[in-house]
Amino acid sequence: MKIVIGCSSRIDHGSGILAYCKNLSSYLAKKGHDVYLIYLKSDDVSWLAKNNVNGVSVTVGEPPKLEVAQLNKRITEIAPDLVINNDNSFLQQLAPAISCPFFFVLHLGNYSILSLAKINQEYVDRYIATTSDMKFDLAKIGIPTNKISVVLNGLNAPFSYKKKKTDKCRVLFAGEPTRRKGADKFIKLINNYSMPNVEFHWTVGDKIDAIRSKITAKNEVVLHRRLPSDEFHSLMDSSNVFVMPSRDEGLPIALLEAIGYGLIPIVTNGKGAMKEVVEHGVNGFVCELNSWEIETFSILKDLKPTDIEFLSDKAIATFNKQYASAEYANKLIELCEGLKCTHKEKQKLITIYQWHRPSVVGVSLFTGFLNRIKVKLGIIPKIGRLKL
Repeated sequence: MKIVIGCSSRIDHGSGILAYCKNLSSYLAKKGHDVYLIYLKSDDVSWLAKNNVNGVSVTVGEPPKLEVAQLNKRITEIAPDLVINNDNSFLQQLAPAISCPFFFVLHLGNYSILSLAKINQEYVDRYIATTSDMKFDLAKIGIPTNKISVVLNGLNAPFSYKKKKTDKCRVLFAGEPTRRKGADKFIKLINNYSMPNVEFHWTVGDKIDAIRSKITAKNEVVLHRRLPSDEFHSLMDSSNVFVMPSRDEGLPIALLEAIGYGLIPIVTNGKGAMKEVVEHGVNGFVCELNSWEIETFSILKDLKPTDIEFLSDKAIATFNKQYASAEYANKLIELCEGLKCTHKEKQKLITIYQWHRPSVVGVSLFTGFLNRIKVKLGIIPKIGRLKL
């Protein structure tokens, strides 16, 4: 099959949605499919050739009509058998002009990503919710429930597991410094509770200096800037506990990677699939969102080496049994085959929308600020029509 996968991140710099798209693309390519990944123009595209994936780049610097027209020309040349869009606005605008089955994968049940799911919904053949919570998010915006399938994320293979022993219990927080990711709760944990048996690590990203000023000296905390993938995986491999105080998630790839490396997850019962992956007291801990830092302290202060060994083994067993065999990708192909629909009639006149995410490059600071406001409010404005 020829499969087009839509992503709105740069291929060399992105988030969990990019990791999902890369995993999906590389797995389908290995299975013999002809895969085309749509991504935001990037400096380093070496990943594509290494994984036998074709690349289709888009930009946000040009007028949207021009970018959509150019993308339409490229997709027409490809003549795909399946399109799987994740969060690419230009690709979603082209849904009426695409004759093969069109899937939309929802990774976050709010902000502009949920608003994007509403665009051209009558031309989307199948919505993929990556958590059970998101099934209800889609239903709330009018997506017929029979068009929705819940398919939890996964990875493509087990990790080569060789846990490095450390003198202290090493706790890793890999969330960006935002309220949605629970950064405020993590800061309360490390500032309000003394844990001399614990060494904390936080991959905080570019705002490392601002975060450092908010941390007291009560605990040992190591802050990291954005790490290359191999360094991040090495940090995971040498850690014992993975904390996720998020208020709102999908099913984060980082959580699956963590349990694959045998880290004990301590998550919230907030919105997302954390509570679907983690069984409290069996392979990790699920804490009440409003008291996450209090519960997490009570867990960490009493966590013994024998507890770490037992729960680590259970976390790995969960990963290998449920999330390491690329079942998520196989289910998407099965859903496509199950549609048994012939090619649809292409529409020649489509509505054009403004790009729905802030650009990393190519816009002024003021425009970038306005774009972020639009993202949080879920605003994707119509700006015209295009005849193809």
